[in-house]
Parts: sequence; structure tokens; C-alpha cells
Amino acid sequence: MQARECLILHYRYLVILTTCRFTGGHPVPLDREDLVSAGFLGLVRAVDRYATLEAEAERVRAQSRELLTALQADYDSLMYRFGGELEHWTQEEIARRGGRRKSVITLQGTLALRTVPRSLRIADEQAAFAYAREQGMELITSLNRQAYNRAAKTALEETGELLPGMETTPEHETFSIRFGKDKGGSPVEE
Repeated sequence: MQARECLILHYRYLVILTTCRFTGGHPVPLDREDLVSAGFLGLVRAVDRYATLEAEAERVRAQSRELLTALQADYDSLMYRFGGELEHWTQEEIARRGGRRKSVITLQGTLALRTVPRSLRIADEQAAFAYAREQGMELITSLNRQAYNRAAKTALEETGELLPGMETTPEHETFSIRFGKDKGGSPVEE
């Protein structure tokens, strides 16, 4: 059975219920069968309209996905070509304003710098596993990543030594662009 027929059969009780209510309390005698027929015709039209709306909604969703993909490609291309210049300008603008805020609000959106702290991550799990086994760290059949990360962080803070299999990412700044209005702040002053 098709979805159209399923919807019609599912909602037919509403047509019958509505016509019973309408004919029961109406002062002018109405032919119940004519009302039921008219109700079913209305139900069929509504289901057909709904199916058309669903198809249209899916078409619009597909177009939106294509548009978003194209916009992302444009954004990536522009960031590749001009991202460095924009980041440099943002750094200069933040410095010109005294450096208290790490963002610049423009009419089109917000340009922001964020300091990302130094981090540790397991780069070579086999080396880390071998070292952890050698040191008697709690192991099951694989490396306990959280325990090893904690041990590596402690060793780095206390001795400055990087445990085997670990890699550190130095503190660095990231640059981001958020389009649209940001809460608070004012646009770039000329």
C-alpha cells in the first residue's frame, strides 16, 4: 500500500466523526452520505497537497545543502588566499585598541584570536604502551590512555621530560571568523 492510501485510511475516521457531529446538531436536514463524500474529497486533496509540500521541502533541503557546500568552498578559498592578511590586520587592530579584547567586531561578523594552551597527546601508542608496562602502570590489555596522559602531564610539569610516545603542542593562537551579529561590542571604528 502506498503512503498516500495509508494517510487517507488513517485519517478517514476524522471525516466520519466530523460529518456525524455536523449532521447531528444541524437544524436543516443534510444528507450524511453527501457530506461524507465531500469530506473524503477534501481529505484526498489535503493528502495530495501534503505530498507535494513534502517533495518541495525535500527539493529546498537539497538546494540548501548544495548552497552550503558552495559557500564553504568559497570560504575555504578566500581563507587560503586572504586569511593570513586578515589575521594580521586583526592582530594590529587589537593592538591598536589596547589589546584588552581578543576580537574585532565588524559589520559582517566578528574576527577573533584565541590562545590555545599547550597540550599533550599520545602520538605513538606502542611506545607509550611499552613504557607504561615497564613502569608498572595500570594496564589491562591495552593502554589506559587517561592514566598515561595524567602521568605524562605530571612528568612534564615536574621534570620537563616528555614520556615515550607522547607529543606536545605548544601554546598558540588561533584565528576565527564568526559571521552575523555578535552580542555586544561595536563595529570597527574608522
